[in-house]
Amino acid sequence: MERLDINSAPERANIEASIHFARYSVATPFVKNKRVLDIASGEGYGSYLLKQSGASEVVGVDVFEDAVNRSNQSFGGPGIKFIAADATKIESQFPENYFDVVVSLETIEHIKDPIAYLQSLKRVAKEGATIIISCPNDHWYFPEDYQRNPYHLRKYRIEEFKELACGVLGDNVNWSIGTAVMGFGSTSLDIEHDYNNVPDSWMKFNHIQGAYLVNGGEKPEFNAENCSYFFGIWNAPEITNGAAIFPVSMDAYARMIPAMEGTLSIEERLKLSELESTLEQFKSDLRKTRLNYQATLGENELVKERILALQAELQSAYDDKMSIAAERDNMRIGYHRYILLGNLVPKPLRALMKRAFKIVRGNSI
Repeated sequence: MERLDINSAPERANIEASIHFARYSVATPFVKNKRVLDIASGEGYGSYLLKQSGASEVVGVDVFEDAVNRSNQSFGGPGIKFIAADATKIESQFPENYFDVVVSLETIEHIKDPIAYLQSLKRVAKEGATIIISCPNDHWYFPEDYQRNPYHLRKYRIEEFKELACGVLGDNVNWSIGTAVMGFGSTSLDIEHDYNNVPDSWMKFNHIQGAYLVNGGEKPEFNAENCSYFFGIWNAPEITNGAAIFPVSMDAYARMIPAMEGTLSIEERLKLSELESTLEQFKSDLRKTRLNYQATLGENELVKERILALQAELQSAYDDKMSIAAERDNMRIGYHRYILLGNLVPKPLRALMKRAFKIVRGNSI
């Protein structure tokens, strides 16, 4: 999610809130009693977190005036304000060497001229000021060359980000990467009442202490290639680890672990069993269908043979009919010839021949 709408909770609200809060958690240790500039402050909740962490003054800057107006309405007050300005021309709004800490999270990928942007940050920062810049690892989210976040002008690899930023801000920098985290922690039994409300927002938060970053001897699977974002912190005495976490039930945890380990939970096994049963039924139905198909093919062959036999019988009957018709025509021709010949004999002679025929016939009887 590019920007959180503080007035309307998104899907997977806890995850989205932790993604954005985690970045600011890296900056909060450096801001106590400091004058802080927050570039691309968005809806303003991050600047509010910096002020709550002890900053003496926070100025949030964003290019969108409507976001600035909402931020001033929700979070503006003593020691915190928001202005609309171009990130590449910040020096037009403030004197040089003005801020103790400059924070710019997930901004550089939106900038058409990143060199001008970095130079502008450097001008308004005091000599030796802490400058904190993060950049998303878009090559993990959009691995193909043709893929990209529609709001980002460029995808950076960590080497490209380092070269570009250090070319302007120098080499006195600590690098870190951001990624998802797993583990265990404890909270108050009455945790719901321990949260601080972010004004005009669905978000709540609480600062916690006493966390360890642990490793059980396994080689870490995350690196600069598969992390979520990169961090550069200039002029800081040491690197800081930041996190934003939310507790889950053991029921939810039990569902997550099998997925991470590549094994199946009880629910998934039941579902798999159902799918396997459905597959076996499908195979059985397929076998029956094949048998029916083979039987149909056999019946079709018998029908074809019967059709051929009937066609042969029909042809024979037709041939007999044509033969009889030919004989009939021949008889008609003979009869007509007899009539024609009879008509050629004179009538007296025909009468004499008839009497002779009768006499001969009578004698023969």
